[in-house]
This record gives sequence, C-alpha cells and structure tokens, in this order.
Amino acid sequence: MLKKLLLLVAAIISVGSQGKADIILGGTSYVQNFNSLGSGLPTGVTVRTGATATSLGTVAGFVSTVQSATSPAASSTNWNITSGRFFNAASATAGASATAAVQAAAADRALAVRLVAGSDPGNAFVFRFTNTSGFTNFDLTFDAQTLDAQPRTSTWRVDYGFGATPASFTAVGSTFTDTAAFGSTNRSFDFGTALDNNAGPVWLRITNLTASSGSGNRDTFGIDNFNLTYSAVPEPTSMALVGMFSLAGLVVRFRRRKSTSAAV
Repeated sequence: MLKKLLLLVAAIISVGSQGKADIILGGTSYVQNFNSLGSGLPTGVTVRTGATATSLGTVAGFVSTVQSATSPAASSTNWNITSGRFFNAASATAGASATAAVQAAAADRALAVRLVAGSDPGNAFVFRFTNTSGFTNFDLTFDAQTLDAQPRTSTWRVDYGFGATPASFTAVGSTFTDTAAFGSTNRSFDFGTALDNNAGPVWLRITNLTASSGSGNRDTFGIDNFNLTYSAVPEPTSMALVGMFSLAGLVVRFRRRKSTSAAV
C-alpha cells in the first residue's frame, strides 16, 4: 500500500512539473472506450500529424462536437467528410448504412481521422503514461475501424517511446492495413518486457508512418475499445515475507536433521 501511495504522489508531482496531464496506471488495466469524446480528448491522449519514427509530430486539432442531425450538410463529424481532421465519430457498431442522424445519435463513439493528401503519412493517436513503475506484462488490444472505405489503403503500426520527448520509437508486433471495406477488426499486441517497470514518461502510438498506396481518396480510420492490460510487481514486503518463510523452513529442516543425527 505504501509503495502504491508513493507512486501516486510521484505521478502527481510529475504531472505538475510537466504542465501536462498524463495517464496514471492503476489496477490491472487501462481501458478507454472513447464514449465521452463530446467533452474532448481523454486525459493523456493527443492526436498528431507529421509523426515519424523519431518524432512525436505536431499536436493537431480535434473536433469533439457531433454534427447536427438536422443539418448533415454542415456536418463536421460524418464518416464521409472530405476535409482532413481528427474527430469524434460514431463507432462502426452503428452499421455501414448509418445516416448522419444515426451517427449523431450513436452512444458508442470512436476516435477517428479523415486521411487526406496534406497529412499523409504521419497521423498518430498518442497515449502518454506518467510511468509504468510497479507494472509488467503489458498487452494491448483495440478495434481498428474503417469507417468510410476508399480505394487507397494505409499501413498502421503500434509503437512506443520513452522520456519527455522521445528521440525514437520502436514498433511492436506486425503492421496492419485499414480494410478495403467498412468494418471493425480487433488487433492485439504483446509488448513482452519492453514496457516493464519504466520510470517514464511512456508513450504508446497508433500511427501510419508510410504513405498510403493505390489511387483515389483515403479512408476514414478510427480506433475504439483501447484496452491496455498489465500485472503488478509484487510488493517488496510480500517478497520479504516469502524470503522469511523460506528461511524459516530451512532452519526447521536443519534442526530436524541435526536432531536426528544426535539421536543416532
């Protein structure tokens, strides 16, 4: 308990000194369903353009307000918008034929980007964690969604970096492409020991670092149900107790052997 309290205090101090809000880990998972995007991006989440393997990129604008169901022509968050932007979109669960009104009313939301020539490649959904101190065995799943399928396809990757401003990012798992048809695909990534017990800051990204292929327009791509799971490192006191009991067991066995030898 004391260790967890100290980690929390350190995280609060870190957030204050950096002037930024980070995601602070607790329990055994961090889950984000993006259903509150109407109030803005979640704590610790940014959207960026110009991302590269050695750069975070530039923080981009985010459209949180859902389009008016009564004025779809003026909509800014419909799947088939033609202007490049990050926005609060209806999740793919609304269905491929969802009208502007249905999309506007959908409670299940996704964090989306309309890909266009001016920002292709280098779009990134970015998650910043204060640290991963006290945690190991990180795994990530999320739903990758093609919300407006177009002829061009983009390749995406999940990567991670460390420090206040990472000088490089490392890809984890395999790259994937947005599908050629409307829909949602659950993606899984195993970080092995790469994120274990790091003093941070720790950054995770979902980003397209290579230009789209094909001809014609680009997709609207979204992410939903971001689920990062991990395990807590055993408390030092628990480890000490294990050691004490093990030592006690050795002493008991030694005394028994000594007693048996003396009897003989």
